[in-house]
Amino acid sequence: MQDAEEAVIRNAFRSARVSHRHVTFTELVANGTEMGDYTEVQAVADTLLVGGRRQPLVVGGFNANLGHPNYACGLVSLIKALLVLKHSSMPPHIHLEEPITGVSTEAGDNSLLM
Repeated sequence: MQDAEEAVIRNAFRSARVSHRHVTFTELVANGTEMGDYTEVQAVADTLLVGGRRQPLVVGGFNANLGHPNYACGLVSLIKALLVLKHSSMPPHIHLEEPITGVSTEAGDNSLLM
């Protein structure tokens, strides 16, 4: 499953002709399952935190704060991303008591901010 997520991420960057090094914020589904969240975060780490990254990657997930609005997920993520850019601030994950453990990154421990 993680390999499939990584392939989708790499393909999206290739299709958009954008370098992953330019990404400083990403929004995840993060629906609260230990396996699903770990797989998603590790896939992002393995594809976006490689190749001499110099700044951390901020990771957001609105599901913890709003629930899972099914068909509106993309729209809610877009609105949140625009608000993060406008205010230069990331809202906290209100139910995140401890970060997902075991995610390894090539860029080091402080490269992924949740």
